[in-house]
Amino acid sequence: MIAVQIFAFLLWVCALLQADASSSSVLNSKRVVSKKYSWELDSAKMISQQNFKIKPAALISRCKDVIDKKVGLENADDLADDFVFQFPVVGPLSKEEYLKAVGGFKIETMFPDLNTGMHDFRVDPFIPGRVWYTVAFQATHTGEGPFGAPTGKEVVCPPQVNSLTFNEDGKVIKYTGGYVNT
Repeated sequence: MIAVQIFAFLLWVCALLQADASSSSVLNSKRVVSKKYSWELDSAKMISQQNFKIKPAALISRCKDVIDKKVGLENADDLADDFVFQFPVVGPLSKEEYLKAVGGFKIETMFPDLNTGMHDFRVDPFIPGRVWYTVAFQATHTGEGPFGAPTGKEVVCPPQVNSLTFNEDGKVIKYTGGYVNT
């Protein structure tokens, strides 16, 4: 497993070396190192240097408000017209494709005791307008839905990291996730 991870990392480095540096905001971000550790970035300083119209606390609050309204499912206007949904196995989906696919999923019907366990909301120091958060889903399958008849089985998912990226009008332009922390 370690060999696969090292190989994947090396492929990623090779791709970066061949990429056009002007095409990546992460590559062009001014990295600020903390005063205490040379290996640690000073995220707060980096975020303070971003020229994004929505300030970090308001951006996190906006992210939570959008999540509370089911990321576009209760208010499609929360999503920009150029919205993209991108998870490791599903996507990219446009706004229309996302609303159609996810809108009929009815996860709360299948899992009435759903606890998403969202926590650790933070602004990305590299990509202005992006908020990362961790999800630790736990629920019992007691309702009908795409997974078939209720099984009564408890589902406990490992923590995963998701993100919402906003434009300066506060609309979501990208929804990513599925980065599992096991």
